[in-house]
Amino acid sequence: MVMPIKNTSTLLGIAEIRFNPILNIAEYIAQIQDVFRMSHYTEFAHSRNPGFQVAQNGREKTLVPTNQDLFQFSDFNKCSNFRINTQCLTYQSSNYKDFDTFITLFLEGVFIVNKILNVPITNRIGLRLIDRLMCKRGEKIEGYLANQETALFHKLGGASIYSHSEIKHQYKDAQLCNRVKVFQHSALEFPSDIEPGDMVFKEKFVTYKGPSAIIDTDSFIENRMKLNLETLRPKFYELHDLAIFSFEASVSNIAKKVG
Repeated sequence: MVMPIKNTSTLLGIAEIRFNPILNIAEYIAQIQDVFRMSHYTEFAHSRNPGFQVAQNGREKTLVPTNQDLFQFSDFNKCSNFRINTQCLTYQSSNYKDFDTFITLFLEGVFIVNKILNVPITNRIGLRLIDRLMCKRGEKIEGYLANQETALFHKLGGASIYSHSEIKHQYKDAQLCNRVKVFQHSALEFPSDIEPGDMVFKEKFVTYKGPSAIIDTDSFIENRMKLNLETLRPKFYELHDLAIFSFEASVSNIAKKVG
């Protein structure tokens, strides 16, 4: 098992399971909220997000605009939350300390929801770790990254604003998308598909402006599996190992020591 030396660069950790749509999920939200409230997720929010769903018309499939309900249960400090819709349960935490704690809290939430919804099968499980590397005064961000992530800066010369690289990789039944965005000077910026909402983040990430990099490791398994916590946990550790391996391939030895 691959374990990082430190986790101080982790901006946001995200874990999720996806399952077949539960169209009447709104009928169970009051029960779910009661249990989450007793588990210290006292803040509740409900929103409707625009999206699409596939409609079958004979042999033809079309995308139909729709609004999707999203229910969120947050802790008092708004550093961690569970989000649930008709086919996905997601856990997000900006207070990431170590993977053991993170995945244990997520699986506790899975247990709570599954006890009420009785989800038999998962279609996908995923783990996403978003790290922000920040320079010390007088240092360059290139010193924190592996050579392949800074090569374009050196080739172009001049004053590059940012660079972005992405690779998709498959290892056995797991897939990984590794994205690295390097800034010569920037305030905190999230990947375009991340909506932090009212989450609270560590002060050092919010206040820092300067040379930085966002390393976004998104690992997942798309495979139908019985929802069993004993078998689910080792699968997430496999995803974690893959994410850490990818992260360490993207950074320099300096970043491994400070991150």
